[in-house]
Amino acid sequence: MAEIGRWNGHKFEVSSSLIRSFTGLQIKGSSETEDKEDGSQKYVSRKKGKPVEVSFTIHLNARLGCDVRSEALKFVSEARAGSKDYFYVGNKKLVTCQLMLTDATVKEIGLINKGTWTQADVQVTMKQCSKNDGASGGGSSSGGGGGGGSSSGGSKKVSVKKTSTTTTKNTNVVQKIADGIKNVATKVVNGVKKAVATVKNVLTGKTSLASAVTSAVKAGVSAVKKVATAAKAVSTVKKATTTSSAVSKIKSVVSKVTSLFKKK
Repeated sequence: MAEIGRWNGHKFEVSSSLIRSFTGLQIKGSSETEDKEDGSQKYVSRKKGKPVEVSFTIHLNARLGCDVRSEALKFVSEARAGSKDYFYVGNKKLVTCQLMLTDATVKEIGLINKGTWTQADVQVTMKQCSKNDGASGGGSSSGGGGGGGSSSGGSKKVSVKKTSTTTTKNTNVVQKIADGIKNVATKVVNGVKKAVATVKNVLTGKTSLASAVTSAVKAGVSAVKKVATAAKAVSTVKKATTTSSAVSKIKSVVSKVTSLFKKK
């Protein structure tokens, strides 16, 4: 015996003594919509999904082993009662929800002798009557019920923010170089002050002119080297970091150093 499908105790099968089959299987899904308008254009907006509909035609024939009248009228009675069950095709649920028989129409009835039914077709319509779940007994929805997304106990989602250390490292490097430039500026100022004192000493006869020139040349060379080193460091930092505040800090220090050299 080969079972084609079953629903609520009805079995559609093919065997050596019985053939109870159906044709024209249709599965319909649709949405409830509302009309909207935007300027000169109209469009529809989805409100919610409509129940899934399944329809097909059952073929009953007395020569193929069916009790045509009894079986046909049973579908009519179940449609009036709103009978429901999962519909299986090939031992698998056709859709993951229970289906209610909402309409059963018996047609193409064949009669012989004293009114014996020899054949009939039953056009049936079934509609979704439970949430989609995929498990017998009608569990919680797997798609639109919203039961699977939340957890019990009111737990809160904790967000952990990761902070990159790259910016901090760049800032530390910039600070060190800025401090170094400040030190260079201080030394240059002190060197100028020392040079002024030396000139005074030469004028008052406390220091010889030759000694003063030698000292001034050494101080000048040292200052030039330090300023060159600071400028190179500034260039390196500008390439190594994109922190706008850090570059601004360096520019400020360089500006101060430059202004010291412009003073008379």
